[in-house]
Amino acid sequence: MVGGFLVTASVVGLVAVEAGRASEPSSYYVVVSGDDVLPAGHVLAPRDVEARRLRLPPSVAGRAHREEAAVVGRVLVANIAPGELLQRSSLAPRGPRPGELEVSFSVDPTRALGVRIETGDVVDVFLTTGEGAQASTTLVLRGIRVIDKQVGGSSSPPTFTVGLPSEDSVRALLTATASGAVSLVRATSAVS
Repeated sequence: MVGGFLVTASVVGLVAVEAGRASEPSSYYVVVSGDDVLPAGHVLAPRDVEARRLRLPPSVAGRAHREEAAVVGRVLVANIAPGELLQRSSLAPRGPRPGELEVSFSVDPTRALGVRIETGDVVDVFLTTGEGAQASTTLVLRGIRVIDKQVGGSSSPPTFTVGLPSEDSVRALLTATASGAVSLVRATSAVS
């Protein structure tokens, strides 16, 4: 009789655990991490944000960010407390930082992570020239922030706008885009 009770208790316990798992939120949303309030005007770094499992009503979920990379490099328009959800209205419109020069260029989708690179990502730019055994790939620019991305129709490649720190970096990028195949490598997680 005691054995039957123990079996029943363990079955009830397993059912309770499974029911608890089913009620856990399955979607991740970006919130402010750390212990300090981030002030308006703060440029978000990877250490400032984290994705947490949350259950949100559809009206709120539609305005929330799901990927940390989408908010890194963006500017806060208001003070945001630790744990607070980052919504689209929390962030200033995308654009260059003071002193940055904006440059746009097209990249073959197969050389831009299948167009998964997003605004706010930080990328390294590589240039490949030549073909086959004669091909050569070199680093052109490191740590470039993507300010905007425009995806055209199925026949046109995406256009990325980046913020560059100097005229020399503009020349390097424009020369690369005219010289061979440019590839974008996402480096966002390496930025502090």
